[in-house]
This record gives sequence, structure tokens and C-alpha cells, in this order.
Amino acid sequence: MITSLESAGDQIREVVGSSSLLTDKKSLKQYSSDQSFVPSRSPLMAVKASSEEEVQNIIRIADSSGLPVTPYSTGKNNQGAAIQSVPGMVLDLSEMTKIIEIDTISRNAVIEPGVTFHDLQSAARKKGLRVLTPIEQPSSASVLATYLEYVPTYSWAKYGDENILTMHVVLPSGKLLRTGAAAYPVVEKPYDPVHVPFSYLGKIWFGSQGTLGVVTRGAVKLKNIHDRNEAKFISLDKFDKAPNLIRRIKTLRLGEELFLLNKMELALLLSKQSSQVKAMRSSLPNWSIVIVVRGDDAEFRFQAEDLNDICKKQGVKAEDSPKGAGDAGKIILKEIEDPRGWTHTSQYKGARSTLPFIAPIRKLPIFQTIVNDLAKSHSYDVSDIGTMIVPGEVSRVFFQYSFSRNPADKEQVRRGKELYYACAKKLISSGAFFYRPYGDIARFVYDRSPAYHRIIQLFKKTVDPNGIMNPGKLGM
Repeated sequence: MITSLESAGDQIREVVGSSSLLTDKKSLKQYSSDQSFVPSRSPLMAVKASSEEEVQNIIRIADSSGLPVTPYSTGKNNQGAAIQSVPGMVLDLSEMTKIIEIDTISRNAVIEPGVTFHDLQSAARKKGLRVLTPIEQPSSASVLATYLEYVPTYSWAKYGDENILTMHVVLPSGKLLRTGAAAYPVVEKPYDPVHVPFSYLGKIWFGSQGTLGVVTRGAVKLKNIHDRNEAKFISLDKFDKAPNLIRRIKTLRLGEELFLLNKMELALLLSKQSSQVKAMRSSLPNWSIVIVVRGDDAEFRFQAEDLNDICKKQGVKAEDSPKGAGDAGKIILKEIEDPRGWTHTSQYKGARSTLPFIAPIRKLPIFQTIVNDLAKSHSYDVSDIGTMIVPGEVSRVFFQYSFSRNPADKEQVRRGKELYYACAKKLISSGAFFYRPYGDIARFVYDRSPAYHRIIQLFKKTVDPNGIMNPGKLGM
């Protein structure tokens, strides 16, 4: 319970200044909703912090006042993570945009939460380095927030899902926690997050949706820019060859990026305008494996030869573009470098919702049947469902189903919401693991794993005894 909203506001105003404390309805509306099905809610106030010290002071005031706090970086999550479940304060970190350091030797960067993929990519390229960019999220999204939420990058197949080395976390008490080598006072920035105390402690804050603290600084991985970069496409009429092809490509560690798309998802990525989506979709193969080969001339040649050998044995070809897709390779390379994400793909009908989860790749035929049958029962055009798969481990992959809708059509929105949650429930019961559950999906997940949920609640109570950090998220 908030002891005194007015008093808390006055104290926060002394920390950040009057211009950084927003209380008018027009300013607060931007924090109230996104394209998800999470109910909209405007906060009581929003505070723009510009430094780690300000964040600490703001959190201390909120904790002593019982004022709920929802961290907000750039608002591009699009899953409702930054929409308040209960009225309180949004802590806006979008003005914390410092790229503190880019280390060209160890290939990493130390950044603040307001740094976007576009910001970091531009700075990194000047140093001969590049950023591992995400699927679905646009380049205007926060790098730290995206990595903390385990949003898959296009390069998950090769580099895995841990792109933050160490970080600074402001706990709900206002105290500062440093993870990895950053925990040592004499170490300004860490290179090895494993062989030091607190190396795995930081993982607790991954996927926590701002319920356990606020990350104010992080060291993230960068990769080299290569001489040659080409996207190759393997077209498939049926899915059955895809698992073995992906497994063989991963085993040989070919390519820097690797993912599988159905024709709807590929059409959404390749189309310049929403009016082109259906025509392009009709000309594309049912499935396309996309692999981006990078390296110097020798590296590129060896990888290309290995890829061609794999394809030859499977009776397929690795081509520069699917039939009828024009400059698909260039478009994909540009999307990976500077992703448009959902801000582009949602233009097809005006809004887009995605179901992200992890499961064995062999389950795709089962999942496809489930989603298609439910879509038909909810009068949703099956051909409009996008499917994307990003390999993680050899057997387990990241799945994403996407559903487009017209937000101005209330009946379409109602049916879309019912379909969305019906698919989530059925997929969960069929073996899908929603590793970052948002909104009501969190309830579906934790209802099936009460013991695990109790552990999360226990840790939440330990770290945040007053329950101020994004209450209501993760079923808490």
C-alpha cells in the first residue's frame, strides 16, 4: 500500500527535477499499452532517470513508500512486460544512453539500458565489430532489456543465448549488486564471467521481467565484421527434411546465423509494403532454411563447400534467393544488421502477437496441427500464421508463432485473443516450454509447475520484501 503518493512524488522530484517527473495523462498514456493482449493501464507517474545513482535514490524512495515500480527501457517488448499490473510508477531508463566502453580486443561493450541496437551497431561498426541482433525486436529496442529477456538472436545456433557477460543491478532496497568480475572493486569491466564469485548469480535476473531489480549497466558481447557475408536459402516443400538439415549444419558449425521460416513469416520479412505480403507468400516455398555464411575468402569458400555437400546428400540446393523473392539475400542481411522487427511485420494488418517457446524440433508437426486446427475453429485464416524456428541446441529449438490482426476491428481482436490463449494452453499441455511467460500465459505455466513457482515466490520475497518491483508479473 502506498503510504503517501504526494510525498513520494516530492522526494523523487528533488532527485530528478520537475521536468523528469511526469504526471499528466497525455505523457503517461505512452506507458499504458502495446500490441499485446495485456490490459492497458496508465501509471500514476513516470520518472526519467539519467544515472545509476538516480535509479538507486528513486528505488529507495519507492521502497520506503510502498510505491510499485515498473522498469521501462524503450518500450519495444510488445509482450506487455512494461505495462503495470497495479497502479504505480514507471521508471523510464530511456535517457541512460551511454556506451561506456567498446573493447576491440575482448570484443565487448559496456552500456546503459537506454542504448538501442541501432546505437550500439553504429558505434561498434566504427571499431570493426558488430552486434548480435534479435528476431522480432526492432533496432530501436534496448540491447540490455532484450538480452535480459532471452529474446533469441539470429545467431543463437552458433553463439547461444547468453550475450550479457556481467551487469550492475539496483536491488529493490536501492543497493547496488555487481555480478561476475564486476563484483571486484578493482575491476572496472569483466572479461570472464565464469571463473569468479557471483558468476551465475546474475542469471536470477534474466527473464525476471523487472520483478527483482533494475539493471543499470551491462557488458555485452560483440563479434567481428567479416569480409564476405552472404545469405543462402534452402527451399523445402515439406518440413520433414528440415530437422536433419539443421542438425548437420549445426554439427559442422556452419554460418553465423541459422533459422527456419514458413512462407508467411518470410513474406512478412521480405515485403516492402503490407500490400505485397499475400502475392509474395503465394510464390514462396512452404519452408525456407536461411543460413548466413560469413568469413574471409578462405573461410567462406570452405563453409560454402561444406554446405553444398550437405545439401547434395539431402537432395536440396543452397541458393542466393528463393524463387520469386528477388534480392532476398540482401534484405535478410539488412534485417539482421538493422532489424525492423515487429514494427515492420505488424504493418500487414496493423497489429501482431507472437507465441515464443522452446521445444524439440521433432514436435513441429504436432504443434502445426494444433495451431492450424484451433485457427480454423476460431475462423482465422491458417495461411496468415507465421512460423519461425531458431535452433539453440541440436535437439531443442526456439519456436515462434505469429498472428496478425486489425486492431480497429473489435470482433477480429476478440477472436484473435481467444485463439492466442487457446493455442498457448494447448501447446503447453503438448510439451511447449514457455521460458519467458507474459501476461496470463504466466498463470498457465505456473499452474503446471507449482513447486517451481513457490521457489520463485520465495526468492522474490527475499529480494523484494515490500513487493514494489513490477508486482503482478510472473504470477506474483
